[in-house]
Amino acid sequence: AYTSALEDLNERLTLVAEITDVLGQTLETDEALARLGRLLVPRLADWAAADLRSRSGQVHRVTVTGPAGREAELEGGREHLPEAAEQGRSPLVQVLNGGPPVLQQQDEEAWTAGANGSPLAALHSDFLRTVHATSVITVPLGSRRQITGALTLVRTDPAHPFDTDDLDVVSDIGRRVGLVVDNARRYGRQRAVAGAMQRNLLAPLPQPGLLQLAARYEPAPVGSQVGGDWYDAFELPDGRLTMAVGDVTGHDMDAAALMGQLRNLLRGISY
Repeated sequence: AYTSALEDLNERLTLVAEITDVLGQTLETDEALARLGRLLVPRLADWAAADLRSRSGQVHRVTVTGPAGREAELEGGREHLPEAAEQGRSPLVQVLNGGPPVLQQQDEEAWTAGANGSPLAALHSDFLRTVHATSVITVPLGSRRQITGALTLVRTDPAHPFDTDDLDVVSDIGRRVGLVVDNARRYGRQRAVAGAMQRNLLAPLPQPGLLQLAARYEPAPVGSQVGGDWYDAFELPDGRLTMAVGDVTGHDMDAAALMGQLRNLLRGISY
C-alpha cells in the first residue's frame, strides 16, 4: 500500500510538472487551456472544462475536453455563458466569485441542487448531467485576489471518485494556470498598445498625382508587433517625391520611439 501511494504521488507530481512545462510554451490563452485539457484527460479525469471570466463579468467556456470522439457533442457549450451571479449554491458560481475549491460526490439527479436562481449554474448542471458525472472537482484559476476563471474536472466511474489528494493537486494546477492566463492577458494588452504605437508612427503614404503608393509592414520575430524598422514617403516643397526605408536595432518600444525620432529628423533634413 505504501509503494502504491508513492507511485500515485509520483504520477501526480509528474503531471503537474508536465502541465507547468507545456503551459510555459505559449502565451495564447485558448491554446494553453486546450493543451491543459489534453493533459488532464484521461490521465486524471474523464472530462475537463475551462471557463474564463472577462473584466465585464462575462463567462466564456473556452474548452471542453472528453473521451475521443465525444467532444463534438458539447460543441454548442463552447460559447459565452451568462454572468456569474454573486448568490448561488453552484460550485462554479461560488468559485468564480472567490470561493474555495470544491469536491462533489453526487449522482446525476443531485446536480440540479445548485442550478436554481442562476442561468450559469443551470447551464453547468446540464453539462454535468450530459456527461453523466459522478465525481466533480471545481477550482479557481488564479488566486482569490485575481481569479481569471474556473477549471472543472469530471469522473464518470462511481468506483473511482476523486479524493482530497486529487483536490489538492487540481487546486495547485488551477493556481499555475491562473498565472499563465494572467500573463497572457498582460502580454495581449501590451501587444495591442505596441501595435497601436507602431501604426501611429508609420503614417499613411501620400498619393501624389497619378502615382499610387502602398506598403506592408510585417515584423520578423514571432510575436513581435513593434520595432525599429520604418518606411516613409513625402513630397518636398518643389513637388519631388522622397521615399525612405530605415531600421533601428532592436524589437521593443525603445527602438520604436527612436525610429520615430529619426524618421522625423530625416524629414527635416530632406526639407
